[in-house]
Amino acid sequence: PTVSPTGLPTLAHSAHPTNTPTEQPSGSPTGSPTETPTEQTTKVPSDLPTEQPTATIEPTERPTEETTMEPTKQPTSGDAVQPIIERTGHSTSRTLATPMDYKWMKSEVTFDVIANETVKITSISVRMNRTGHGIPLEIYTMKGSYDHTGTWIHRQTVNIPEGLGEGALYVVPRDHFSPIEVPAGIRTAFHLKMMEENLLVGEGFGVFQDEIMTIEAGESVDHFFFRGVKEDYIWNGALTYELV
Repeated sequence: PTVSPTGLPTLAHSAHPTNTPTEQPSGSPTGSPTETPTEQTTKVPSDLPTEQPTATIEPTERPTEETTMEPTKQPTSGDAVQPIIERTGHSTSRTLATPMDYKWMKSEVTFDVIANETVKITSISVRMNRTGHGIPLEIYTMKGSYDHTGTWIHRQTVNIPEGLGEGALYVVPRDHFSPIEVPAGIRTAFHLKMMEENLLVGEGFGVFQDEIMTIEAGESVDHFFFRGVKEDYIWNGALTYELV
């Protein structure tokens, strides 16, 4: 044992107890924060808005009833699928042909054309038995039927580019043919003429039609305008036409 017990602690107190903290407070409490606030509270955000929009996309004006984008005047280039343009309505070409049925060769032939709508003949095709180049074909028309008394009008002389031999269909190119108009409901007679007996014709009377136009078979002529007229011969050929 160290020593006999005593009535006092062995360590002396640093000082007598006090009624105040040992650390000095900063000062008397105040009614406001120690840091001064920036300003009084406001009804608007403390960050001021910018005068101009900061976004790179310009805002549009008020909505309008029309689109704000103007359509382009022409298609734009690129890989876009091109539209398919179809010829419709009055610009569509049709071809009405008589059957390939021939027994004779004649220099001239007549037939009637009737249309329930006004059409223009834009090309003609004939069957011949001739070969060669630049074969002339004279075309006449007359108001009314071929078997009526009237005045034939010479419309044009066209050259068939190339003859391919017997039975072939020879087409007069469209750019070598002057269109011939056939009024709706008006019977129009056609007379085709060649210098030699090269036109192939069939025997008998025939009517050939589609939903718009009709070809009625007529007569054949041996030599130059009704010298030796032969009735009921069928012209072998085709008419290409368009609605007017």
